[in-house]
Amino acid sequence: MAKALWPTPMTSSRRGFATHSGSHGSPAGRPRKTEPASDSAPAQAPTSEGAPAATSTAASTSTSTSSAPAPGAPDPLAPIRELRAEGQFEQALSQVDLLVRASPHDPLAREQRGLVLLELRRASEALSELDQALSLRSDLAAAHAARGDALRVLGDKERALWAYAKALQLVPGSEAWRKARRETAAEFMGMDPNLDSHTLAMEAMRRGQRGLAVELSEEALSNGETDPEAWREDARQLKQEKLYDDLLTRARARLARFSGDPVAQAYLGYALFGKEDWKGCLEPLAAAARDPKERREVTLCRARALYRLKREEEATPLVDALLAEAVDDMDLLRMALSSPWARQRPFPALKGAHRLVQKFPKDPETWRALVVASFRVGHYAETAEAAGKVRALDPTQVGVALPQAIALARLGHLDHAAQLLEDYLKEDPEHPEAWRELGLILHRQKKLPEAEAALKKAVELDPDHVGARMARATLLSKLSKDEQAESEFLEVTRRDPKNVEAFYDLGVVRQKLEKDALAVEAFQAALARDRSHVNAASNLAVVLAKGKRYDEAAKELEATLAFRPDAKDLNFNLGQVYLLQGRSDEAYLQFKRAHRLDPFDYESWNHRGAALSKMHRIDERSAEGWMALGRGFLRRQGFSEAHECFRRALELDPQNEEAKRLRAESLSSVYGVAPTATEDWLQTSRMLVEMHQFADALDALSVVLMLEPEQPQARVLTGRALLSLGKAQVAVHQADLAIRSEKDNAGAWALKGEALLELQKPADALVCFDWLLEHGSKDPAVHTFRGVALAALGRGEDAVKAFDDALKRDPHFREAWHHKGVELEKQGHYERAAEAFTKGFS
Repeated sequence: MAKALWPTPMTSSRRGFATHSGSHGSPAGRPRKTEPASDSAPAQAPTSEGAPAATSTAASTSTSTSSAPAPGAPDPLAPIRELRAEGQFEQALSQVDLLVRASPHDPLAREQRGLVLLELRRASEALSELDQALSLRSDLAAAHAARGDALRVLGDKERALWAYAKALQLVPGSEAWRKARRETAAEFMGMDPNLDSHTLAMEAMRRGQRGLAVELSEEALSNGETDPEAWREDARQLKQEKLYDDLLTRARARLARFSGDPVAQAYLGYALFGKEDWKGCLEPLAAAARDPKERREVTLCRARALYRLKREEEATPLVDALLAEAVDDMDLLRMALSSPWARQRPFPALKGAHRLVQKFPKDPETWRALVVASFRVGHYAETAEAAGKVRALDPTQVGVALPQAIALARLGHLDHAAQLLEDYLKEDPEHPEAWRELGLILHRQKKLPEAEAALKKAVELDPDHVGARMARATLLSKLSKDEQAESEFLEVTRRDPKNVEAFYDLGVVRQKLEKDALAVEAFQAALARDRSHVNAASNLAVVLAKGKRYDEAAKELEATLAFRPDAKDLNFNLGQVYLLQGRSDEAYLQFKRAHRLDPFDYESWNHRGAALSKMHRIDERSAEGWMALGRGFLRRQGFSEAHECFRRALELDPQNEEAKRLRAESLSSVYGVAPTATEDWLQTSRMLVEMHQFADALDALSVVLMLEPEQPQARVLTGRALLSLGKAQVAVHQADLAIRSEKDNAGAWALKGEALLELQKPADALVCFDWLLEHGSKDPAVHTFRGVALAALGRGEDAVKAFDDALKRDPHFREAWHHKGVELEKQGHYERAAEAFTKGFS
């Protein structure tokens, strides 16, 4: 189909109809005459006969009074109208010809001649005469309508539609002209003329005849056809073309006809937004949110307007909703990433930043947004890489050096981070945060005087920088400049009275200075702000106990334990205070809890024994005393305490056979295991190892090895418990004994490999893991440990491959993801490392 350009009426604010394509249809016959024709007269005013004028299609009026006869004067056109009304068209033509010859520039006479010619079926001549009339006076509505009739007869449906549109612009209420236009539109598109306006409008929109579609859609609405799709499509086109004035006019006109219509509300909001009326657009957009077809675009527009009005908090839920639907509006993302939303929703912000860099990979500002977003969530490898990308795209953007340096420092690349900060400070020597970060890095590099100087510079530049003051005070304390440290911590508490750590650190410094009374005040101030602060409560108890204020110390510890019952240090310190108070039985229970919370804490174990010995008034260094106490517990069926006594006796006298026998007997009663049931003892030992009760596990395993000295599983479990207690060399020995008894014991080979890694013998460890893989092991942990060994040997690529082999067997194996990330980071593959760390945490 050929495309034709629809002519544009000169008086229209925008256009009559847009470009279109489609069939012109077959020529129509002569227009139907619905009532006698009459002359044109002023719009909305009666003719000289007192009734609206009409064309051959319907009664119509024109819109000017310039040629109307003076009041009381005879109307020269009246006889012609009468002849037309009587159907005497030839006589009417003779009469009107005389008038035209007498007044060739009279538009009304020429209009009447055109109407008569049309009724005589002389369409071409009628069209020429009507054109002459309209060239003299363009607002003759009946002439436009008659011109449409003539063009329709001549088969030019396209121009006929324009003519009807112009007539209806001048006299919108003419139903006859509307009907003629609708029928002509149907003929033009090759459709049934009896179809309703809405159906025709939709077809016109489908064909790209947007202007015609709008006119037909408005006609459909005036006829009570309420489907707004054609109107919506035209409005959408106006929005895309940024014709906001036209869109505003149409939306308001529609709302005048259909109050509260959500589609019109939506496009009214879009028009106001396009005209930068940010505040005015919010109300109609909010009212339009109930239209499901516009909801996403409405939400997007509202969010943008709220950002421009600096109402970021109100925009936050809208941004959440849009990103949940994966709306990739780059303009919105840019605004959101620089608003409080990005701080409140760090992970969605990171996802948004990723979308930006994918869309605009060569824009340094999008990479800068990724720097901020990734740094906020702690993806330091990604931060460092993104910052490097910013500087590669735009070397003038030195500001990203600060987050890049911090990220590198967090990743352990201290030298590179320090160099970046030093270069940055050459450009901006007055930046306190950069001096603070440089001081922290120098501190970690053990360059303490240089670190102190950098932190001092940060404090001088910004006296209210609490972080810099805290870091400097901590460093001064480490440099044994405690008086200066105390002064700095005091400044922090003055500037930030809610800073719990500052009060705690102030107390610690005062402890060192032996200012006990002031230290008590500082610790109490910390606890007043955070009652659950374990270290403050513990140190306060130490200072109070030093002054023999045991009751106060116990009270403070008990108050904090109510908030932190699982704090091992609190239980241990309270046990010590109870011992000092002579409350041995309560002290024993506290040490027992502390040891249960941390089985590796042998100080708790020893104090527990001291409390037990004081409870029963025995010499804690006497094996015989412990044996006697243990027998007493056995008689009273206190098997757990008996077991503890016999274990302590064996620590003092390892060759005491009776102690071994009685320990096994009491342990069997504790766990309900028969003294000679090897398998039951093994199962109990395994359970104790899993529960991290390694000392009890070793006791149970000693019973197994007494019964079966070559039992390989017992040897492996013994090695596991010893390795967990930090005794790697003895664990290797136990693994060797197990392998000697059972050469193909996979658990023993794995234990040996892990212990050798702990002893920093990666080559020997690799032999163990290779043996396991050669013998068909599918355990992802084996591949992971093998990767660790390869990494320790400097074989980074092989290590990554080993981690990948582990992940093929278990894609959710966190240790493999973690070690892979570490190795990739060492190799400088920051993006891949960040991905590995992310997957390890997900």
